[in-house]
Amino acid sequence: MRIRAGKSADAAALAPLLAQLAHIDIDELAIARHLEAARKARGGMAVAEYGDLVGFCAWAVLHTVQHGAIGRITLLLVDERRRRRGVATGLLEAATTALRKAGCKRLEVMSDIEIANAHGFFRALKFEQTSYRFARDIDLAD
Repeated sequence: MRIRAGKSADAAALAPLLAQLAHIDIDELAIARHLEAARKARGGMAVAEYGDLVGFCAWAVLHTVQHGAIGRITLLLVDERRRRRGVATGLLEAATTALRKAGCKRLEVMSDIEIANAHGFFRALKFEQTSYRFARDIDLAD
């Protein structure tokens, strides 16, 4: 397995992975735009390759009043055919290294409430559930 920094050119390979998620409908152009915007905002992404791209981990750096710089894993996704082979752990290690270099002393992970096996994965890596996250869409027409 090879882990490397993700780039906008990976958008075509990321699209089929994102299609494995429920409620996600995004095309290659939007993926590339989002990756570039995240990069400009000090976010990043690592991708894992076994010949083909088989997983990725995206993150953002948030500056908070209470904790200072926090690294937030916004998505950790491995192709369903390649899970339980150390891919996610390797990607998370790469993200942690990058976030440490960015000055983060705390790491948060966002995990879809419907994916219970992901919660167990994070707990096994010593993550603790410390809060609930609430979300809603913002109507851009207002």
